[in-house]
Amino acid sequence: MRKTLKDIRMLASLLLAGAALLSCSSDDETPASTPETPETPKTCTMTVQATKGADTRALAVDGTELASTWTAGDVVTVLSEDGSTTYGTLTAQSSGASTTLTGTLETAPANGASLLLKYLSDSYGVQDGTLTGTDNSIDKVCDYSTATVTATVSGDHVTTTDANFANQQAIVKFTLTDGTNAINATALTVSDGTNNITLSNIPSATYTANGDGVLYVALPGFSSQTVSLTATTADKTYVYSKTGVTFTNSSFYRIQVTMNELVGLLSGKFTINSSGTKVGFSQGNLQATYNGTNWTWSFATTQWGYIGNAAGNTSVTSSSPFISGNGTVDLFGWVGASSTWTDVNKYGITSSDAINAIDGYGNVATESLKSDWGTLAITNGGNTANSGWRTLTSAEWKYLLDTRTTGGTVFGTATARYAHATINTDGTSVNGLILFPDGVDIASSEVATAGSVNAASAYATKCTTAQWAALAAKGCVFLPAAGNRDGATVSNAGSRGRYWSSTPNASNANHAYSVYFISGNLYPQNGYNRRNGFSVRLVR
Repeated sequence: MRKTLKDIRMLASLLLAGAALLSCSSDDETPASTPETPETPKTCTMTVQATKGADTRALAVDGTELASTWTAGDVVTVLSEDGSTTYGTLTAQSSGASTTLTGTLETAPANGASLLLKYLSDSYGVQDGTLTGTDNSIDKVCDYSTATVTATVSGDHVTTTDANFANQQAIVKFTLTDGTNAINATALTVSDGTNNITLSNIPSATYTANGDGVLYVALPGFSSQTVSLTATTADKTYVYSKTGVTFTNSSFYRIQVTMNELVGLLSGKFTINSSGTKVGFSQGNLQATYNGTNWTWSFATTQWGYIGNAAGNTSVTSSSPFISGNGTVDLFGWVGASSTWTDVNKYGITSSDAINAIDGYGNVATESLKSDWGTLAITNGGNTANSGWRTLTSAEWKYLLDTRTTGGTVFGTATARYAHATINTDGTSVNGLILFPDGVDIASSEVATAGSVNAASAYATKCTTAQWAALAAKGCVFLPAAGNRDGATVSNAGSRGRYWSSTPNASNANHAYSVYFISGNLYPQNGYNRRNGFSVRLVR
């Protein structure tokens, strides 16, 4: 067949197309590649010029000021500005007020990124009370300071704007005294209501270095707070409290503190939460006494002491001075923060039945106590307001009674927490609840009758006065069945015990939680009407 020019051109086009398809499918042909973006270096070096302000890293006392210096070998951590990413560490190359920080980062930051430089950390519990010179002195463990810089990345090297480190804490030189003699404490706790800084196991060498009664403490700054100090020695506890205190970060303070010896704290230790926090109980139930002019607060002189139906509880009224005759009250209502009461009625000394109202016991289901009973100046508990006493929360009561692992064995029962008991059976018998402290071991032979442990009974454990004294010496706590008050009427004294917690009932604005026990039962979280007068047993 004769092909036309048109046919030839069409055939040529088909052949070219086939050749193109064969070329694309060839295994020997290398496809074109897309240019790659250079990777950010996985490691890089970094250099920072660093200085410290006149009173930032305040580690050497010069007169009344603190000298600010770097020490060669100091290590600084490099983080993202929000602290979520750690890039690496830098090391100070020289000593003095300024230094060069150099090091290798595991990952390079982005060019122009803001970086947080952090020296040491905001951990304060390991300090030993010295400023310098020991393994646990402030300069070694908690001289916390930071700076913010901007990074410039060039190849595998990072430079930054100059870093001026600012201390993120205040440093306080405390001189502790009882008014006559220096207190060489073995432990000190400083609390501002939010932070609790505790120096534990302070060595005697601290006072050799600092002088008697002198401790240097680093702590985060705060403004216009109530500060409480608790110092312990081998055999005594001292407390101090002051309102309106301000400690400013990067500042140094010199303070002489005259502390009061704390009395009224029992020796037994009780774990109250899964974090392992331990408390001790007061020597007795809280009491308030009116002498015709003033109210004073104290603990009962014995663990089993209570007022019951005696004058005081039965003479409570609904108006100032909230008692019809001189006497002592030890059953208190639960008053919430929304209440407008301002006198002793805000601590529940009143026969008012104003429920669910701001001119009564408060009307907010989730509110806290208007004023925790522990904030009072208690004459035989340190006689200082805000000295550290407080009311247990409902969750803490429940943990103590239901969950706590004590490590001790009582009457053959391991992890012994409590027992219904009658003590002083050879004198004036008193029913109540014995709380066994952590780690205590008690044999059945140490009591007249060994009743149930960690289970309710008809006050079946029996102790003579001498036997109870021996248990108390081991740290046991006794909660007497002191009854309850409704208005000015006291009921169930000697048969039932009700002890307030600091926790409201979130589902009922009229109620708060208490511990309730009777013969044959124990209710660690019992909601009851705030207007009722119950016992209060404080802890530290």
